[in-house]
Amino acid sequence: MNLTVPSGWFGTWTASDDVALEMAMYRAYHRWMADYCGAYPSRLGGVILAGARDIEGALAQIRRCGRARWAWGMMVYAPAGMPLDHPALEPLYAEAAEFDLAVVLHTFTVMPPYAPGDRTPGTICGCSVRRRTHGVACATWRR
Repeated sequence: MNLTVPSGWFGTWTASDDVALEMAMYRAYHRWMADYCGAYPSRLGGVILAGARDIEGALAQIRRCGRARWAWGMMVYAPAGMPLDHPALEPLYAEAAEFDLAVVLHTFTVMPPYAPGDRTPGTICGCSVRRRTHGVACATWRR
């Protein structure tokens, strides 16, 4: 089985002033994931991308894709300066739980947002969070 996550450049859409374009890119990615994972639906899966600048639009995407065979998790893309544990993002995490989707974090030190609760540059956090019915695995390293 393979959980496919988008490349790091996807986060660059949060730097644009065009939120509608950002959300359209996420919708296109979801259509592509349905096609790509459709070849081996029991072996390939991915994450629903949730844009933090359009909570209602992100919720609509979770609801549209949440039951798809390829949708194994949800990953929030937040703009620089918005921590992933910001209260405004709670509806996204609650909706992911409703669909039994993993909340997937893939953080780096090159740019914020850093891992939830940790706003310290220089922290490397790699997280793999499975669906709530399968447990959690997470590791954090400090330089």
